[in-house]
Amino acid sequence: MSPKPNVTAMRTAQIIEAATTVFATKGFDAATMDDIAAAIGINK
Repeated sequence: MSPKPNVTAMRTAQIIEAATTVFATKGFDAATMDDIAAAIGINK
């Protein structure tokens, strides 16, 4: 069973916000999935 749509949308927004912050801090080429996941407290 898949997550509820609003939960999925909220998680997607969290990931995008974290990615934007990590990219701004480290640069696009230096950022990793682990960095983004750590920024929001989830596992890759």
